[in-house]
Amino acid sequence: MNAELIIFDLDDTLYDTSNRINESTPNFAEMRLLPDVKEVLETIKVKKIILTQGNNAIQNQKIDTLGIRNLFDEIIIVSKSEDKISVFEKISAEYSDPKRVMVVGDRRDVEIRYGNQQGFLTTLVPGFKYKNLVPKDCFEIPTFEVKSLSDILGLL
Repeated sequence: MNAELIIFDLDDTLYDTSNRINESTPNFAEMRLLPDVKEVLETIKVKKIILTQGNNAIQNQKIDTLGIRNLFDEIIIVSKSEDKISVFEKISAEYSDPKRVMVVGDRRDVEIRYGNQQGFLTTLVPGFKYKNLVPKDCFEIPTFEVKSLSDILGLL
Protein backbone atom coordinates (compact mmCIF):
# COMPACT_ATOMS: atom_id res chain seq x y z
CA MET A 1 0.00 0.00 0.00
CA ASN A 2 1.27 3.45 -0.85
CA ALA A 3 -0.58 5.75 1.51
CA GLU A 4 -0.01 9.47 1.09
CA LEU A 5 -2.10 10.43 4.11
CA ILE A 6 -3.09 8.72 7.35
CA ILE A 7 -5.92 10.14 9.43
CA PHE A 8 -5.84 9.12 13.09
CA ASP A 9 -8.58 9.32 15.67
CA LEU A 10 -7.31 10.38 19.11
CA ASP A 11 -9.49 8.99 21.90
CA ASP A 12 -9.10 5.22 22.41
CA THR A 13 -6.97 5.02 19.28
CA LEU A 14 -3.79 6.71 20.51
CA TYR A 15 -4.48 6.59 24.24
CA ASP A 16 -6.80 4.77 26.65
CA THR A 17 -9.69 6.98 27.81
CA SER A 18 -10.97 4.47 30.38
CA ASN A 19 -9.10 6.27 33.19
CA ARG A 20 -11.39 9.31 33.30
CA ILE A 21 -12.30 11.35 36.33
CA ASN A 22 -15.91 11.04 35.18
CA GLU A 23 -17.67 10.19 31.89
CA SER A 24 -16.60 13.40 30.16
CA THR A 25 -13.58 14.66 32.10
CA PRO A 26 -10.12 13.38 31.17
CA ASN A 27 -7.67 12.55 33.93
CA PHE A 28 -4.77 14.54 32.48
CA ALA A 29 -2.41 13.49 35.30
CA GLU A 30 -2.85 9.81 34.39
CA MET A 31 -3.00 10.23 30.60
CA ARG A 32 -0.54 8.01 28.70
CA LEU A 33 -0.10 6.98 25.08
CA LEU A 34 -0.89 3.39 24.23
CA PRO A 35 2.17 1.14 23.74
CA ASP A 36 4.35 1.94 20.70
CA VAL A 37 2.23 4.93 19.59
CA LYS A 38 5.06 7.46 19.62
CA GLU A 39 7.44 5.09 17.82
CA VAL A 40 4.79 4.27 15.20
CA LEU A 41 4.01 7.93 14.58
CA GLU A 42 7.71 8.76 14.31
CA THR A 43 8.25 5.89 11.84
CA ILE A 44 5.42 6.84 9.48
CA LYS A 45 6.85 9.31 6.98
CA VAL A 46 3.66 10.26 5.11
CA LYS A 47 1.32 13.12 5.99
CA LYS A 48 -0.48 12.49 9.29
CA ILE A 49 -3.62 14.17 10.58
CA ILE A 50 -5.42 13.86 13.91
CA LEU A 51 -9.17 14.14 13.38
CA THR A 52 -10.85 14.17 16.76
CA GLN A 53 -14.20 15.09 18.19
CA GLY A 54 -14.83 17.04 21.38
CA ASN A 55 -14.30 20.31 23.14
CA ASN A 56 -11.55 22.25 21.35
CA ALA A 57 -9.65 23.27 24.51
CA ILE A 58 -9.85 19.80 26.07
CA GLN A 59 -8.79 17.98 22.89
CA ASN A 60 -5.83 20.38 22.48
CA GLN A 61 -4.85 19.85 26.12
CA LYS A 62 -4.94 16.06 25.57
CA ILE A 63 -2.67 16.38 22.53
CA ASP A 64 -0.21 18.57 24.43
CA THR A 65 -0.32 16.37 27.56
CA LEU A 66 0.47 13.33 25.40
CA GLY A 67 3.31 15.28 23.71
CA ILE A 68 2.33 14.34 20.15
CA ARG A 69 1.44 17.66 18.51
CA ASN A 70 4.75 17.83 16.63
CA LEU A 71 4.19 14.33 15.17
CA PHE A 72 1.24 15.50 13.04
CA ASP A 73 1.03 17.72 9.99
CA GLU A 74 -2.46 18.88 10.88
CA ILE A 75 -4.87 18.68 13.81
CA ILE A 76 -8.59 18.96 13.15
CA ILE A 77 -11.07 19.11 16.03
CA VAL A 78 -14.79 18.88 15.34
CA SER A 79 -17.60 19.40 17.83
CA LYS A 80 -19.59 16.26 16.98
CA SER A 81 -18.77 12.94 15.33
CA GLU A 82 -20.98 13.62 12.30
CA ASP A 83 -18.80 16.64 11.48
CA LYS A 84 -16.04 14.19 10.52
CA ILE A 85 -18.06 13.40 7.36
CA SER A 86 -17.47 16.83 5.83
CA VAL A 87 -13.77 16.66 6.70
CA PHE A 88 -13.50 13.26 4.98
CA GLU A 89 -15.38 14.63 1.95
CA LYS A 90 -12.95 17.57 1.70
CA ILE A 91 -9.95 15.23 1.95
CA SER A 92 -11.51 12.93 -0.65
CA ALA A 93 -11.73 15.85 -3.08
CA GLU A 94 -7.99 16.48 -2.61
CA TYR A 95 -6.92 12.90 -3.43
CA SER A 96 -7.73 11.45 -6.86
CA ASP A 97 -7.09 7.92 -5.57
CA PRO A 98 -8.97 7.32 -2.30
CA LYS A 99 -6.82 4.22 -1.67
CA ARG A 100 -3.94 6.62 -0.94
CA VAL A 101 -5.74 7.66 2.25
CA MET A 102 -5.94 5.48 5.36
CA VAL A 103 -8.21 6.13 8.33
CA VAL A 104 -7.20 4.62 11.68
CA GLY A 105 -9.73 4.53 14.49
CA ASP A 106 -11.49 2.49 17.16
CA ARG A 107 -15.11 3.05 16.11
CA ARG A 108 -16.86 1.11 13.38
CA ASP A 109 -19.77 3.55 13.45
CA VAL A 110 -17.63 6.67 12.97
CA GLU A 111 -14.08 6.46 11.56
CA ILE A 112 -14.56 3.15 9.74
CA ARG A 113 -18.02 4.02 8.38
CA TYR A 114 -17.10 7.53 7.20
CA GLY A 115 -13.78 6.40 5.76
CA ASN A 116 -15.36 3.52 3.85
CA GLN A 117 -18.04 5.83 2.47
CA GLN A 118 -15.25 7.86 0.82
CA GLY A 119 -13.47 4.75 -0.49
CA PHE A 120 -10.51 5.20 1.87
CA LEU A 121 -8.61 2.29 3.34
CA THR A 122 -9.77 1.83 6.91
CA THR A 123 -8.03 0.25 9.88
CA LEU A 124 -9.82 -0.69 13.07
CA VAL A 125 -7.71 -0.73 16.23
CA PRO A 126 -8.92 -2.42 19.42
CA GLY A 127 -10.45 0.42 21.39
CA PHE A 128 -11.99 0.28 24.82
CA LYS A 129 -15.43 1.84 25.07
CA TYR A 130 -16.61 0.78 21.58
CA LYS A 131 -14.68 -2.46 21.13
CA ASN A 132 -17.80 -4.63 21.17
CA LEU A 133 -19.67 -2.77 18.43
CA VAL A 134 -20.73 -5.12 15.66
CA PRO A 135 -20.97 -3.96 12.05
CA LYS A 136 -24.44 -2.73 11.06
CA ASP A 137 -23.62 -2.98 7.36
CA CYS A 138 -20.71 -3.21 4.92
CA PHE A 139 -19.59 0.37 5.68
CA GLU A 140 -18.68 -0.67 9.22
CA ILE A 141 -16.34 -3.47 8.11
CA PRO A 142 -12.74 -2.19 8.01
CA THR A 143 -10.26 -2.88 5.25
CA PHE A 144 -7.85 -3.99 7.99
CA GLU A 145 -8.25 -4.95 11.62
CA VAL A 146 -5.15 -4.87 13.83
CA LYS A 147 -4.37 -5.99 17.36
CA SER A 148 -2.21 -2.94 18.13
CA LEU A 149 -1.30 0.32 16.46
CA SER A 150 2.20 -0.99 15.67
CA ASP A 151 0.60 -3.54 13.32
CA ILE A 152 -0.24 -0.78 10.83
CA LEU A 153 3.46 -0.47 9.98
CA GLY A 154 3.16 -3.84 8.22
CA LEU A 155 0.31 -2.44 6.11
CA LEU A 156 2.23 0.56 4.77
